[in-house]
Amino acid sequence: MEPIVDIQGLSYAYRGFEDRWILRDINLKIRTGEFVAVAGRTGSGKSTLCYAMNGLAPHSFGGKMEGSVRVCGLDTRETTPAALASKVGIVLQSAESQLVGLTVREDVEFGLENIALPREEIQARADWALDVVKLTAFQNSSPWNLSGGQKQRLAIASALAFKPQLLVLDNPTAELDPVGKQEVLETIALLNREHHITIFIID
Repeated sequence: MEPIVDIQGLSYAYRGFEDRWILRDINLKIRTGEFVAVAGRTGSGKSTLCYAMNGLAPHSFGGKMEGSVRVCGLDTRETTPAALASKVGIVLQSAESQLVGLTVREDVEFGLENIALPREEIQARADWALDVVKLTAFQNSSPWNLSGGQKQRLAIASALAFKPQLLVLDNPTAELDPVGKQEVLETIALLNREHHITIFIID
């Protein structure tokens, strides 16, 4: 079976710093259903590796890229981040930077509206995603009234609504207290164990 992530000889340097490789000759294969964690010091290129998996590097950041990245059988060099969104969900370190709606439910539905799904499909996906992360009771609340852990679970729900095969999490518990960290990690484990979503998380 083809791996869900197949990275071969990946090297990447950001625009304006093409003479300084952030990633150098990375090889990585992740199989469907795996839970993979990568740990490393700040500045070691972990976030850049996340961006390479959903095409933000190089499409949004420019720069210089060598090697290949294939996710769900798609070459990220030839596939836009928008097209990859239904395959790869990404959750960033700062949950607040990902909040866009006036209510929790609006936040989850926002991305789906941008890809013009039918209204009934949007509602059904939002219902499912909010239920999975246990935020249904807060769906009419302002996202800004949530705790840190709840905000991060909301960011996960917004990614889940696209029904991705792979969920990429960039240091998702870094800004949370112990309770919030436990909430988020339990949610991620549930997604992998019961919903069979492949997980790639960095710390």
